[in-house]
Amino acid sequence: MKPDDFLAFSLKCSCWLFVFLGVLAPLRLGVKSLARDDLPRKHPPETCERPPNPMKHYLFKTEPGTWSWDDQRKAKDQTTTWDGVRNFQANNIMKAMKVGDRGFFYHSVNEKRIVGVVEVVKEHEIDPTDHTGRSKEGFGMVTLKAVGPFPTPITLQTIKQEPKLEAMVLVNNSRLSVQPVTAAEFRHICKLGDFQA
Repeated sequence: MKPDDFLAFSLKCSCWLFVFLGVLAPLRLGVKSLARDDLPRKHPPETCERPPNPMKHYLFKTEPGTWSWDDQRKAKDQTTTWDGVRNFQANNIMKAMKVGDRGFFYHSVNEKRIVGVVEVVKEHEIDPTDHTGRSKEGFGMVTLKAVGPFPTPITLQTIKQEPKLEAMVLVNNSRLSVQPVTAAEFRHICKLGDFQA
């Protein structure tokens, strides 16, 4: 083969090689990519973890002469069972409580004010002090732990003067010993009481 013919043949082979690589490489990458995409995903990113349940809020009323905020703080680990509830509605509210939910600690009788915040550390269970026989299942209780005091206790009178709190259960049904509180109400009262929620 002449030198010129050899040079022309080499150039032609090189061109075909570049064409071959230019076509084959993307195809191979595509096959690999497709194979990866076709593999079943056991835990899709958008569903691998369930979002945590949002915290709910409550209000716990107590007569300070029977069990006060100071008693709660002095208890072992600042924790106590919230027993003695003998109202069906209040008992049902406690049944819905989950660990981590928080509530206001409210002194009733003459004080009528929120003095602190507690947290549910154990969910609803049978109250062993219930001997009334009024409930087939028996009235229950939850276990609460003190979170912190209100730097500025918030009175019932103050709450009634707040337009944002006019729908609060405490304003409309103050006799209920355990009450639900909305997230907005909880934030607003914490702000009024200088409590960092």
